[in-house]
Amino acid sequence: MAINLPGKEKIATILQKISTSVGGASTADGGASQEGLSWIVKLRNSHLLKLIAASSVFLIFSLMLLLSVSLKMVSSVGQYKEISFVAPSLGEYLPSMSVEDKKAISASEDVVENNKKEIEPAERALPQIDTEIAINKSFEFLSKFENNKSRKTLLAIKPVIAGIQKDSLAEVAGLQTSDILLKVNGDPIESVMGFYILTSEKPSNEVTLEIDRKGKTSIVKLIASGSQSINSKNTGIVFNIPNGVTYVTQDEAKKLAQQYKEDFLSTISEDWQSQYANNLLRMTQQISLDSQLLLTANTPAKFPISKLKTNEFLQWHHQKYTSNLNGYYTKRSQIEGRVIEHLGSLGDALTGLSAALLAFLCGVLYYFFTRRA
Repeated sequence: MAINLPGKEKIATILQKISTSVGGASTADGGASQEGLSWIVKLRNSHLLKLIAASSVFLIFSLMLLLSVSLKMVSSVGQYKEISFVAPSLGEYLPSMSVEDKKAISASEDVVENNKKEIEPAERALPQIDTEIAINKSFEFLSKFENNKSRKTLLAIKPVIAGIQKDSLAEVAGLQTSDILLKVNGDPIESVMGFYILTSEKPSNEVTLEIDRKGKTSIVKLIASGSQSINSKNTGIVFNIPNGVTYVTQDEAKKLAQQYKEDFLSTISEDWQSQYANNLLRMTQQISLDSQLLLTANTPAKFPISKLKTNEFLQWHHQKYTSNLNGYYTKRSQIEGRVIEHLGSLGDALTGLSAALLAFLCGVLYYFFTRRA
């Protein structure tokens, strides 16, 4: 039995439309799913699409590798630029004197200030100083250091002849042991230091000595043959001087500088000889400056500079400089090796990137060309 409800026909019409809409949507989803499945099937069955997919992955990997190698290259180049040679400094060999030590010496500030005024022009000219001049100046400063260190002891020793060297100028002139030197070229002396200074400041081939021999005063002349100049070390006069106390003349400083060039400077590469010599000059200037403080010190032994030995210092400087130089070149060589290694990796990355890009472009172009055809 059929029930006749009001609006029955309208309800049936709406249900029919909903059913139709749902059916259409299901058909659309099925079509999309089928289309996706068809691409997967095509990818499985098409070698060309496989090539495009593989080349895409390879291309991305190549780009990442190239970026990584480039960053390593930039880092290595930065490290290479930061490498610098570190020259030795006096502080590495000898502790610097403290301010308290300097103030403990009366009138030392004036001495230091005067010496600073003396070496400041040389310090300003350091970059332009020739290698030969720098070595010679270095040994002048070292001779000042040695003379300053020995000055107090030499001033305390009376100029009494303790010995005469055989066949020397003193023996020829008739000087004898126990003679007391009173004057050198008319200038009075009271110590061995005075004799050294007067015979070394103005070298000459003739020196006049006034002596006291057993209470009697007499004049004796030292005469050198030819062009030979007389200095404190070639007269043949020997004084009673303690070990370690010395006086370095200008001629001796020049000879030592020449010997240093032959034994030490010649072993340094020509490209580094100028810097080597100027580094030594800076350090010896500071040594000479610090040694001025010993002239007025009541207890010079407490100063680090008093313990410096010239021969040991020169050997240390040479060894330290060459060691630093070898370390500098070793670091450079290591980083250069890494840079070369990164360059090889960079070439491989670029080759792989080029191959991946070429394969990808060829696959894509061929795919679109065949599809359009």
